[in-house]
Amino acid sequence: MITDRITLNLALIYLNIIDSNIGSVSNIKVSSRSHYSNSGKNINSFGSLNDLRNYINSEAPLSTPMRMQCHPLSIYELKGFKIKGEKQNITITSNGSSFDVRGDISSIITTKLNEYSSKFSNVKRVFTELDPTKYISSQGGYVDCMYIQMYFGDALEEVKKLYIKYK
Repeated sequence: MITDRITLNLALIYLNIIDSNIGSVSNIKVSSRSHYSNSGKNINSFGSLNDLRNYINSEAPLSTPMRMQCHPLSIYELKGFKIKGEKQNITITSNGSSFDVRGDISSIITTKLNEYSSKFSNVKRVFTELDPTKYISSQGGYVDCMYIQMYFGDALEEVKKLYIKYK
């Protein structure tokens, strides 16, 4: 649950910046991947930033570092969105390692997408290090992060820092 909120809010932060500076953001697509599922990535779509914000608050509610949930752990990655600008509409999609753009793009979009990608890569690295499935695979529902602290102390400390920054 904690990495869900971190990665969803990370996308929301950068989409808000683009929305405020360029134009209205809509048709947001994010993929999700879990340590606990062999089904691969699921794509979620949101019509607006408000829809995304409501999803975050319902699916990954705000908590404190001491009450963080580490089961299930998922990671959400921004896969695309549209911007309705003054002169034209812009469509942005992820090709895995970078973003493809249809329409004229301003330097702020490029800068913000590169910043998002860099920060997402850092969270993804920590997510990969924090794979507690072998320790809690038989657990269901809530698993307190403190339960797995002894196995993943360094990774959990990094997650806590990220959570405080992006909650």
